[in-house]
Amino acid sequence: MSGSRRLSSGIASVAEFWAKELRASLPDALRRWAKPERLLRLVIRPAEDHVSITLFAWDNRELFTERASWAEYSRSVLNRWKDRAASFAPNSRIRFVLSAPQAIAQSLVIPPRAQVRAEDIVRENIARKTPLKPDEVFVGYDLRGAAAGKLELRYLLLPRAVLDQMLARLAVAPSEIATLEGPAFEGLPPASVPFVQKPHRPSPWFKRIAIALVLLSVLGAVTGYLALAWRQAQLLKSMEAEIAEISGPAQQSTESLRSVFGLADDVSRLTAQRSTPGIVQVWDELSRILPDSTFLTELEITGTTLRATGYSDAAPALIKLLEESPILHNATLSGPLVFDRSTGKENFSLRATLRQARLPAEEGK
Repeated sequence: MSGSRRLSSGIASVAEFWAKELRASLPDALRRWAKPERLLRLVIRPAEDHVSITLFAWDNRELFTERASWAEYSRSVLNRWKDRAASFAPNSRIRFVLSAPQAIAQSLVIPPRAQVRAEDIVRENIARKTPLKPDEVFVGYDLRGAAAGKLELRYLLLPRAVLDQMLARLAVAPSEIATLEGPAFEGLPPASVPFVQKPHRPSPWFKRIAIALVLLSVLGAVTGYLALAWRQAQLLKSMEAEIAEISGPAQQSTESLRSVFGLADDVSRLTAQRSTPGIVQVWDELSRILPDSTFLTELEITGTTLRATGYSDAAPALIKLLEESPILHNATLSGPLVFDRSTGKENFSLRATLRQARLPAEEGK
């Protein structure tokens, strides 16, 4: 081998080595981007008396096929088949594909702008063509390019009861299935759609009915509240009318009682004034009962109390005279007796209480 050839071979080997090292050092996401991911499809085909699996390469080449009767089958059998499939391509991922020949496969051609409503279009088409309820079926669909710039909408329809029975018999969780495969179209390979367990979205008519029911319930609650408020307002008005009807006579009675009590107070005050002896009457009485040897220098009446000072030959004898008066009682000396040389009499101070006048019926008591 010439030197140039040996040099070229060495450079190629070094470049290949560093390319492998660089690819190995890349993160998984970048490594898959640098080298397209090769996916293996493990197609599971349940039949009436057996179950079979077929492993397909990324270019749809059949790699191997296995089969087992239902009496022999268990989840461990499927795991063994999966391990064998992984041995064909250790760096490739394996996707489970569930074959369902019972599924209904259909195809529609739609304009590109309608792809955002693909699922609604499928469900509306199913509602027109089948008696099944939306929550009773699994619907999967896929969009492909079609002629004249349009899109082909392929969809599979499978009763959920059948699907659940198949998964339970295979001991496979729904999350393990990547693709659902239905019967083949004429001249075409079997229809495949992503197996995505989406919650059923209610149809626009169902949404409108639900919104109408909510609005009716809210309207009913508001109407009931307004009716209750109206009845309470009417009850308050009737109570106000009754109170006004009762308060009129009550107010008149109150005014009458107030007038009566006012008159009674006036009468009481007048009676008290008339029953208490006046200063003139007291003065006349004292002039009548006091002896000529007694004269007063001061006379004061406060309420019903009489205070008097003066001179007398025998001041103590005045007490008896005052007690015999019809308008005076409780007479007593209120100070010491002082003999006055200039007058030759005793200077005295006394106090008495004015008697209240009694009614004629009480005079005998």
